Amino acid sequence: MYNLYLLQDIMEFKIQPNPLDAAGFIIVLALLIGLIIFLNVSKRVKNSGLFNDKGVVIKRKEHVKVDGHFYNKVKHIGLNKREAAVLEKILKENDEDPISVLYDEAKVDEYFKHAYQNTLREYNGEEALPVLMDLFSIRNAIEYFYANERNSSEKAIVRNYRRKSIKSPCIFYLVISVNNDEKPGSRKKLVVEEDCKYEGNMLDISQGGCAISIKQHIKTGQMIKIEFTLSIQKIAALGQIIRLNKDSNNWIYHIKFLRLSNKSLVALNAYIFEYESRR
Repeated sequence: MYNLYLLQDIMEFKIQPNPLDAAGFIIVLALLIGLIIFLNVSKRVKNSGLFNDKGVVIKRKEHVKVDGHFYNKVKHIGLNKREAAVLEKILKENDEDPISVLYDEAKVDEYFKHAYQNTLREYNGEEALPVLMDLFSIRNAIEYFYANERNSSEKAIVRNYRRKSIKSPCIFYLVISVNNDEKPGSRKKLVVEEDCKYEGNMLDISQGGCAISIKQHIKTGQMIKIEFTLSIQKIAALGQIIRLNKDSNNWIYHIKFLRLSNKSLVALNAYIFEYESRR
């Protein structure tokens, strides 16, 4: 049997508020606000360059504060305050004293390798290049500092970059400078002489240049376009022969790189510092 209720006048009919409904609304609203805040923070962190493995963050463009004591200890390396702040974050990966870590070359490479690999995970393709360029700029400054420390008591040549032995084929072409007939009075343009092709073997390589062995003799000062492969990355660079010497039946040419793309620079440094392999 059904209970019947009189139809109430619409002006008098009122719904009594349910406290549970109000509490549920507040909870849902709080969750939505929390989600919005989380998404905004995540977006800002991604744009800043998150190294998410150990929580190390490298900022891209915004100002980054550096501990004054740390900066005074490392400014002789040649880093600006932003670079010093990035370095401090990397070296404090395991909450260690960054100054102590700086003098442990093996740990420095371990932490920079983490930063490199985390950047590749965080960014897609070309987006990673600015962060990685900063990363290797700092790492090479530290490498120059190490070289000076090692050779401070010796009369030895201090190299600007780490050098790695390599046995890899390469090809190169002569490059000549000619007048730009299309724009009279403008700077000369460089032309690759594709009919002047040479094949050789690379002996060592750094960000600054390489040594190659070939049978033919080429004069010092000659510009070349050199092509080679590191791992799976094809690299082309504009270089110049700065010196040469004879070794049995071959000539050893010492090449200074004059121009490399950012992508090639990153691939080159990753190969030299051995940051490519994953643990």
